[in-house]
Amino acid sequence: MLSSRDAPRPFFGLKPARTIVDRLVHRIARTLLYSTLGQGVKTYNGLLESEGLPPVTVAEWFDLPHRSARYFFQSGVPGFEYPHGDLPGNVKFVGPVLPYKKGAALPAELEEKLRGHRSVIVVSQGTVDNTDAEKLFVPALEALKGGSHLVVATTGGKNTDELRRRYPQANVVIEDFVDFGLLFDHADLFICNGGYGSILLA
Repeated sequence: MLSSRDAPRPFFGLKPARTIVDRLVHRIARTLLYSTLGQGVKTYNGLLESEGLPPVTVAEWFDLPHRSARYFFQSGVPGFEYPHGDLPGNVKFVGPVLPYKKGAALPAELEEKLRGHRSVIVVSQGTVDNTDAEKLFVPALEALKGGSHLVVATTGGKNTDELRRRYPQANVVIEDFVDFGLLFDHADLFICNGGYGSILLA
């Protein structure tokens, strides 16, 4: 979310500018974004004024958390971000933010299948863009069904029963959820659509 001379503003799906036209598009996107913040910044500045503090500009709005923190712990890894040559020194990438777990285990049936196959392929279509199984699940399962690999597909609760009916092969396991923290210890290959959480866990 930080302002950067190297990276575009968030929310527009833009890539870093390489041409004059790109820079113009970025400027328009930035203007559009800032135009939506007027009332919020005005209210915030009213609170600052009541405490005798100086106001902030709309352009500074996204940088407030980073500017006011001694350390800013950012989930993820630098490779997930566009290059920021001006990234403040207080920003520390911490990888995935995971809940504490004690005594977790994979289901016994899945553990048994894991032992019975020479390799394991995990398939995930993420937790956001997972409603259309034809995008990733179906091509992957079509290619891998009936093979010597164990294929574990996690649906996030979308199309699970339909995919189970469509792919009843013994080497295919389709679940709403499997603990990736445990499953990835067995995985040889991960097929996904670039989902943020699953990539970090992988």
